[in-house]
Amino acid sequence: LFRSPGSGGKKSVSEREVTFACVGSAIAKCVERLGYKPWKQVTPPGAAKAVSMVQQQEVGVKRKGALGDVKYSLNGTLFHNTYSSSNFDLTQGPTGTYYQSAYKSTGIEFEGSLRAGGFAMVGNLTYTQAKITANAQGANPAALVSSGVGNQPANTPKLMYMVAPSYSIGNFTGGLMLQGRGKTNTNSSSPYWAPAYTLIHANLGYEFAPGATVSLNVHNLTNKLFTS
Repeated sequence: LFRSPGSGGKKSVSEREVTFACVGSAIAKCVERLGYKPWKQVTPPGAAKAVSMVQQQEVGVKRKGALGDVKYSLNGTLFHNTYSSSNFDLTQGPTGTYYQSAYKSTGIEFEGSLRAGGFAMVGNLTYTQAKITANAQGANPAALVSSGVGNQPANTPKLMYMVAPSYSIGNFTGGLMLQGRGKTNTNSSSPYWAPAYTLIHANLGYEFAPGATVSLNVHNLTNKLFTS
C-alpha cells in the first residue's frame, strides 16, 4: 500500500564541497477508503484517486572547511514539492464525506554548524512559499464544494528557524536554543493568522563518566504563550 521511488546524484567540486540533486515521490494508498469495499468493487479510476502522493525535486550544495581555528559546515538546498490526496470519511455527514486536497511549495533551506575551542553552534533556516491548489469536500464526489484555493496551507509558515549555541568547560556543557517561525495560517478554507514567535530553551549537562551524561533541560524559558 506504499511505495517511494526516487533517484539522485552528487558531484564533488573539491575535497570540501559537494553539489547534489534528487527527484523523489511517495505514494500511499488510503486504506481507510479502499478497505470500505473489496478491491473488486473499486473502479480503476477510483483506485487511482484513492491515494496520497508527494513529489519533490531538490538541488543543493554542501561545504565544510576551516577559518583559522574555527571549523564550519554549511548546506544549502533549493526544493519544490507537490502534495495531493483524495479520501473518504464515513463518519462525517449522513452518508459520509469525500475530500480532495492538494498544494505546492517552493523554498530554500540552510543548515550550518561551527566550532572553535569549547564553543559550538548549529542552526537552520527554511523559507517556503506554499499555496493550496485544491481543497474540496462534499457528499457527492462529482460535485465537491471548493474553498481556500490560493491560500497558504494551514500550519505551514513561510519562515522557520533554529539557532543553538553552546559552550563546554571540563565535563560541563551548557547552551541555549532559539526556535521560531513566522506568522501561520491556521485555517486552509478561510485564513486566520497566528502570530510569529520565538522560543528560548536552555540546557546544562555533566559527563560524570565516559559516555554517560546527566542533563537538565528547560523548555520555553521565558514562559511565552504561543500557538502550535
